[in-house]
Amino acid sequence: MGRNLYKLVLLVLLIFVSCQSSNKLLREGKYDEAVQIAVKKLMRNPENEKQANVLAKAYPLAVSKIEERIEFLKKEGNPANWDEIYRLYSKLKQMQEQVEIVTPVSVGNKIIKFQHKDYDNLLIQAKNKAAEYHYAMAKKLMKENNKYAYRKAYEHLLQVKQYDPTYPDLDQLLQECLARGTTYVLLVPVNKTIYRLPRDFMYDLINLPVDKLNSRWIVYHTNDVRNGNYDLIIYAVLKDAKISANEQKEENFTQTKKVVVGYHTVRDSSGQTQKVPEYRQVSCNVKRVVQRKIAHIYGELQYFDNHSKQNVKTVPVAADHVFENSFAIWSGDKRACSQQVINESHHRIVAFPADLDMIIAAQKTLKNVIWQALSDNRYWVERRF
Repeated sequence: MGRNLYKLVLLVLLIFVSCQSSNKLLREGKYDEAVQIAVKKLMRNPENEKQANVLAKAYPLAVSKIEERIEFLKKEGNPANWDEIYRLYSKLKQMQEQVEIVTPVSVGNKIIKFQHKDYDNLLIQAKNKAAEYHYAMAKKLMKENNKYAYRKAYEHLLQVKQYDPTYPDLDQLLQECLARGTTYVLLVPVNKTIYRLPRDFMYDLINLPVDKLNSRWIVYHTNDVRNGNYDLIIYAVLKDAKISANEQKEENFTQTKKVVVGYHTVRDSSGQTQKVPEYRQVSCNVKRVVQRKIAHIYGELQYFDNHSKQNVKTVPVAADHVFENSFAIWSGDKRACSQQVINESHHRIVAFPADLDMIIAAQKTLKNVIWQALSDNRYWVERRF
């Protein structure tokens, strides 16, 4: 990273540094934070001797503290430590870049300046060691030959790629881990009702945007594109459909209403005249017919582990479709009829839909129910598989 870019990064970081006392941070042993505050204030005012003194004390202590941690991690001899070692060397280099923006700085007759250290070779060594560690871990995990190991190996290989994208066979190994670590799910419709449903009915039942359920390690299909090579099969089983009888209810009733039929004039005690409405009660006889038919279809989502050959989860699903038509015939005075009766008087009796049509209509609702059930259980799938 170039010097100008480091300066830009520094400026962005310093915006978020709280207005704490650098002296207080120094006393608390928070040397790197004290350095940040001192640098920030020296950028605003290079003549700030107080901050220059803080920087003179805090920076060597911050460097020493980090270097001690690095030495401990190296002596520990754990290859996994190279990630932290790399981060610590990066921190040292970045902190040095920050300090060099404001130094040398004068404090009275004293010039404060720090010796420049070259961290590049140490960074390269730590980067290479960290990449070697993650690569070795990935290869070891891949030998376990199970999905969880491949997923962990994939994460290690991503770390390798961050350190060195030109590592041998890296992309090939990443693709292998991704393929072998992925759980493939197939959604299959099954008709167990007594009805011979149209050819496209069952397919349409699962014609859902299942790609929205996908994650890095879970992929859903509605078509068998892997020749049955799936980890989990979700059977959308339509178990039965109950269709009510054609129901037609008739009711007869009378509606009455007071209506204004005229006005007459009256004079009050002060001699003023006013119009007073005259009412008459009118009525109409109504014959109202309601046609009704209900379809109830239900089934299950059966989660089938294709390796153990066992059902591991069952989710019930169901939906209704209601056909209803009402019409009315009235006689008498229309003014007595309610608005509902007037509206229904324009309706006519219709043929009841066939049972199959009722099932097809209910399927649209059931499809939404299935989609919601799949969505609700997607995280269970991710945890289990």
